[in-house]
Amino acid sequence: MYFASKTKHPLSQTCSGVPGVPGVPGLNGRDGAKGEQGPAGAHGKKSLPGPMGPSGKTGAKGDKGEKAAPGVVPERNWKQCAWKKLNDDRDFGLIKDCVFVKKADETASKVEFDGDFRVGFCKSCCKRWYFTFNGIECSIPATIEGIDVIHQNHGRTDTNIHKHSQIGGYCEGFGKGTIRVGLVVGDCNGGWTGGNAYTGWNCISRIMIEETQHPSHMCCGVPGVPGVPGLNGKDGARGEKGYVGAPGKKGPMGPPGKAGGKGPQGDKGDQGKQGPVGTPGKNGLKGPPGTTGVKGSQGDKGDQGPSGIVPQRNWKQCSWKPLNDGRDSGLIKDCHFVKKADNTALKVEFDGDFRVAYCERCCKRWFFTFNGAECSKPNKIDAVDVIYDSHQNNKDLNIHKHSQIGGYCEGIAKGTVRVGLAVGDCGYGYKSGSDAYAGYISTSRILIEEVPPPQ
Repeated sequence: MYFASKTKHPLSQTCSGVPGVPGVPGLNGRDGAKGEQGPAGAHGKKSLPGPMGPSGKTGAKGDKGEKAAPGVVPERNWKQCAWKKLNDDRDFGLIKDCVFVKKADETASKVEFDGDFRVGFCKSCCKRWYFTFNGIECSIPATIEGIDVIHQNHGRTDTNIHKHSQIGGYCEGFGKGTIRVGLVVGDCNGGWTGGNAYTGWNCISRIMIEETQHPSHMCCGVPGVPGVPGLNGKDGARGEKGYVGAPGKKGPMGPPGKAGGKGPQGDKGDQGKQGPVGTPGKNGLKGPPGTTGVKGSQGDKGDQGPSGIVPQRNWKQCSWKPLNDGRDSGLIKDCHFVKKADNTALKVEFDGDFRVAYCERCCKRWFFTFNGAECSKPNKIDAVDVIYDSHQNNKDLNIHKHSQIGGYCEGIAKGTVRVGLAVGDCGYGYKSGSDAYAGYISTSRILIEEVPPPQ
């Protein structure tokens, strides 16, 4: 411990003792006033991308997509010629024809006439309507024809019954190229002459043609070796002038013209206004892809597109000329067909003549069977012919008329199917035992085709 000296030293004189120990540091002073902001620092170097964030929530369900383009489907080669109120009263010759271009040699042609035809104002008379191909009737496998006959009508000549019907079938043996498919009328085979024919009365008449591949089976044996071509025939008489054809399709657009020469230089334009502020710079590099999100809900079922591949059509035709079957009940004819799948349907048609006669209030029924049983899915395939009243109990009415019976049948397993045409009584209170007849002096045929399931 130091004590002050009693004697005052002069101000100029310093202490010559040893310095003391430093005192304890004082407390921190108050914060100074806020300084001014310094200049901005230089940009730092770009760092590596940060870690990937968590997956986002599943987005809303998207709109239903557009229907996909259909597969490649081979086009079917067909044509239809139609006439309104044909009203043709000729008794012989070509009624109408339809020009068709066949694309292959080994195919068949399916033809149908759909319209009205009848014979009238006569007794013991018969007229025949038939198809020609370039002026020749079909011979492979048989002619395609329909007849209308008035055998007996109480000795009267006032019968005039118009009825819509069809004549159709398949024809083979014609090469590719242009074919004139004609409908012709004439007398029936077997010495019939006379009779007033009429075709297409007050209705639409049409000829329909389609080119198809060969049938799966033939009913009439293996075709023989083609014969030696015959000599060219003499030139026929000059035909009448045909109708003016429809205008052709518009041709394709021509190629673009050559570019013109360079024009003179224009005057210098006025200076434009200052443009807007430029767009912001490009975004940085794209980050790595995120993880797969949660699977969305299932969308609506799209429309079914057409099949990309069309299988070959499975069909068969059995024909008989003349059938001339006079039985009143039982199986008339059958046609064996090989069905390729369980879930398909069969389309069947009978094309020919059938009638009931020599009775009053009588009815006969013609129907299809499949392996001996009638169709049940969706229903039976049948047709009836009825005589209810006949000129005051005169039982001599006997009129033959070509017609068709047809429909689709499902529920038949694959394999060999015996498709039969049978005849019997109608029931429903009609008399039994009436006189039935099928296939009178003309070609009859059963046509069968396997088709996909319905809609």
